[in-house]
Amino acid sequence: AFNLGIGYEHYIGVHWSIGGEIIYHNFISEKGSIEQSGQTTSGTLPYPVDGSVTSVNFAFLYHF
Repeated sequence: AFNLGIGYEHYIGVHWSIGGEIIYHNFISEKGSIEQSGQTTSGTLPYPVDGSVTSVNFAFLYHF
């Protein structure tokens, strides 16, 4: 699994800034098996199942 992103922050005053970012999250599950009560079950581990999500974040920040 990996994350890939890009962001920008712009100061609008001595202590204030605005910014944003876009992050791509790729989830790749690992193949594996579970042994429970003497029985082995094959499946895809861990969760979430294979897939991806893109998140967009905006911020209005105060820097101390």
